[in-house]
Amino acid sequence: MLFNNDGHILKAITLRLHCVLRVKNECELHYRRTVLNAFREVSDALVPREQIAEIREHQEHEVAPLETVVKLSTERYVAGKPDYYEVLDFHYVFGCWLCQVRNSTFGIRSLATGH
Repeated sequence: MLFNNDGHILKAITLRLHCVLRVKNECELHYRRTVLNAFREVSDALVPREQIAEIREHQEHEVAPLETVVKLSTERYVAGKPDYYEVLDFHYVFGCWLCQVRNSTFGIRSLATGH
């Protein structure tokens, strides 16, 4: 019955097979696009986190010298060398810097999270 004179059944089966293969290929393509898009979204979300980590590390390197200055000025004051205004000045500068760091970190976090 598959091999009749007209070959209509064989052609129908061949066409059906081509349609099934075309649908399969389209499904594979859709799946690959979905996976690539998911990886792209994850990558895009990780970039701000890496940037925040780099900025945080840079800020920590900036804090260490300022903390040392504040500590030394306090020790000098306790030893009776400078007056109290020098100590207050260093504490003020350090406090202002910490406020800037907190504000910039908040801004960076809001960029990373989209809020």
